[in-house]
Amino acid sequence: MKDIIDRIYEDHKELKKFLEDNKEISLSVSTDEIYRKTLLLAISSYFEDRITNCVLEYVQEQTHEKHIISELVRNKFISRQYHTWFRWEEKNINSFLRIFGESFKKYATGKIKDEDLEESIKKFLELGLDRNRLVHQNFAAFSLEKTSDELYSSYKEAIKIIDRLPKLFREFNHI
Repeated sequence: MKDIIDRIYEDHKELKKFLEDNKEISLSVSTDEIYRKTLLLAISSYFEDRITNCVLEYVQEQTHEKHIISELVRNKFISRQYHTWFRWEEKNINSFLRIFGESFKKYATGKIKDEDLEESIKKFLELGLDRNRLVHQNFAAFSLEKTSDELYSSYKEAIKIIDRLPKLFREFNHI
């Protein structure tokens, strides 16, 4: 099933092809530069939404949805905190996993290794680091080195760990 990132990527490819087919090379280059930045931000925003919702849904399941603990987590742990959960320049997500306790971190890192998700994590962190550079180093002047194909390929790899996170929480809860 295609998601919003797939559609943005496909729209970009179609627009680029249209412009090139119509000999609008300068416009194609300019559009590509903007579209790549937009794709990176869309991917990062999508990941943030998926991960924060994953955490909140798990808390709500464990606290029976309307419990005040859910609101505490939403207001103090999730709201505007996502980018503090990760150390984007590292090669793993241990800082994020450790938030949920050392035993969960140990369990999750074992599963990540067993399931060969290290490359997925690497791509996830690279995208997050690129996003931070883009938004904090003058968006308009920032030179994004990756092509849209490279960004999309990184997305397809990184989404594997995003899809796996909810199951990691639930499996750990049943150990």
